[in-house]
Amino acid sequence: MLIKKIRTAQGHYVYDTWTNEILELDPEVFGLLPGGEEAVSLDPESRQRALQEIEAARAEGYLSDDCPVISNFPGACFEGIRRDILQRGPDHLIINITERCNFRCRYCSYSGAYEDMRTHSERRMDWETLRAALDWLLAFPRAEYSLGFYGGEPLMETGLLRRAVDWMRAHTDKPLVFRCTSNGSLLSEENCRFLVENDFRLTLSIDGPREINDRYRQLKHGAGGFEKTWQGIRRLHEMDPGYFARRVSYSLVAAPPVELVKIHRFIEENPQYFHDHRMAVSSVNAYPSDLPPEMKDKGNRAIFLQQREELFEQFRRNLLAGKRSPTDFPLNFFKNDFFDLHLREMGRMDPVTSSDGQCIPGNGKCMVDVDGSLYMCERVGSTRPIGHVAKGFDEAAIFAFLAEYDAFLHGHCGQCWMLRLCNKCYIHFRKGDRLDPERLERFCRDQEARWSWVLERYIQLREEDPAVFDWVKDLDS
Repeated sequence: MLIKKIRTAQGHYVYDTWTNEILELDPEVFGLLPGGEEAVSLDPESRQRALQEIEAARAEGYLSDDCPVISNFPGACFEGIRRDILQRGPDHLIINITERCNFRCRYCSYSGAYEDMRTHSERRMDWETLRAALDWLLAFPRAEYSLGFYGGEPLMETGLLRRAVDWMRAHTDKPLVFRCTSNGSLLSEENCRFLVENDFRLTLSIDGPREINDRYRQLKHGAGGFEKTWQGIRRLHEMDPGYFARRVSYSLVAAPPVELVKIHRFIEENPQYFHDHRMAVSSVNAYPSDLPPEMKDKGNRAIFLQQREELFEQFRRNLLAGKRSPTDFPLNFFKNDFFDLHLREMGRMDPVTSSDGQCIPGNGKCMVDVDGSLYMCERVGSTRPIGHVAKGFDEAAIFAFLAEYDAFLHGHCGQCWMLRLCNKCYIHFRKGDRLDPERLERFCRDQEARWSWVLERYIQLREEDPAVFDWVKDLDS
């Protein structure tokens, strides 16, 4: 039975996978469902009544004993995929403009600690390759072109950035969206002006106050990087507060020992730079690595869970008090879990369904490496190339990957209550360029802990105020 039982101080609930609904149940019915001990105090009449309620719920499509068949990318859909990616191209093209970086963050995926990942080098994209990538994108008849610049540190190659922007403006009259991910240390007055004038969406990497940030985010020569990043943030804000408010977002890595409360305090002490800005909070890359022991210490998990509870209490108080803006750290930290859960599409799923989480390579986004090779995104390392800007998409490689992904999960997710909640991307369980069952099992265990916690807290919040998340539907995604 695809259900998850949740018991709070106020009630008994199940999350029902088939309908994607959360149901409040009588204690007697709750006790008779699998997933926990049966209620022991039921008299025959109460037991019969509870069983009748379960049968009535099943007649309406709830509490089903069936399991769906998982089919993510059946061969029948390949023609539509081929037509879509060849006609439309990627929604967003990420250009890995350089492998050069003036930082040496100890947890970085390119630090040399990770298996099967490139390292920092002096490689950079030459103009001929960059121009070929831009022309390849422009050949697709899109209503808008979206470009992101990635590295290394993209602002080490401002000459190439400028040429790319000028080339795009000279060769299309369609709307252009430019993005850049940066450590912020090279936000000189000149670079700030360039970003502002071209309305770049800028993602800045900073992990918190100096003592947290500088543990792992270090310059090439070993000194902490906070001061240079902080100077760049302040310079950009002073130059154009309006642009800063509209276009700057942040990326934070919560590296062990995770100190969420200190990060929260730092952000609250600097509202002019952080409030109303999106913040993506991630963990250290879980891919197999030779990272130092302090980043792998299992004892850090207990510290993280305690800090998460403290931060959640602030999130709870803010929501119940109606404080939904400015966007603060607790809201950014928890919103993906709680907002996604609240906005989930309810209704009975099909008997043959997908498990969700994997994009179609080359459709939503696509990355161009420094040599012109095409990849699904910036997170897959140098695995599973899907073409080259000189030749376009490699359809055979794309369809071989989709078929392998489909077969890999075919017998795995159909009996799991999280089927409609968790997203399973290739990066979560790849090992080299293959799909690894052991990594998948670890990922599933982590997801079960995560969604069990979120469901319980979500229900508790709505017990306190049934309308606490109603405003979320009006947010601009």
